[in-house]
Amino acid sequence: MKRILGLALLLSIACTGEQYGLSSSNIINGTPATGTTENWTVAVYNAGLTSENAGLCSGTVIGPHVVLTAKHCIYSEPSGGGRTWEEVPAHDLVVIEGTDLTTSGGVVSRRFVREWRSTSGAYTDRDLGTGRDIAVLIVDEPFTGITPRGVGRTVPANGSPATIVGFGRTNPNDAVESSGTKYVGTTSIAGSDGQRIQTIGESWTCQGDSGGPLLVGNNVVGVTSYGVGGCGSNSTHIFVAVAAHLDLIDDALAFVPP
Repeated sequence: MKRILGLALLLSIACTGEQYGLSSSNIINGTPATGTTENWTVAVYNAGLTSENAGLCSGTVIGPHVVLTAKHCIYSEPSGGGRTWEEVPAHDLVVIEGTDLTTSGGVVSRRFVREWRSTSGAYTDRDLGTGRDIAVLIVDEPFTGITPRGVGRTVPANGSPATIVGFGRTNPNDAVESSGTKYVGTTSIAGSDGQRIQTIGESWTCQGDSGGPLLVGNNVVGVTSYGVGGCGSNSTHIFVAVAAHLDLIDDALAFVPP
């Protein structure tokens, strides 16, 4: 089983919502990201969980101290069949810059999270259906050598070509073996209700891509949230529309370190 080097913790994927027939969204039919081309896509790792249920997500650098990700990535799945999700302490979250979490050469830097903010209330699966599965992380050390992505302030038009990036599975049939490497895929905007965006294309998201970006041009227009029907071409892939949460995002971008 692969390890995230330097953390000494086994890498596995938290499949948010899976018990309810959903799958948290690696890029299927994508290509490996190399060098610094997509260095603004980072991994978000919950180091506070045990090796059996450790959590890997993706995120996007949108400011010197700010990472955009999914709300369910900052909550722990309930144990014992309960429905109350638990907040992940900020100090348990690690933001990892790099292309391959399984090799020393693939990890560039690590940053700890100072605080996180999300839509109101504790996470529930209702946040998926209402397009509220979004959060921002504020890190202690500023990102250097990374050009933050802009934030799309309007919902993209149907048919717009789009890009997806994440650290999730590249093979939907394995457990964790194909996770931990950054992949890039192409897709297009299939529709939106103003709160959520659906895509269709040759590449798809899978477990571990949750929180990663959906980009049109250089702007993040969506956050990978969930999929219905698995990780294949016949499944539905849903992203939170960032244009619906500009107050949350703009407030985080105004952060000035003390």
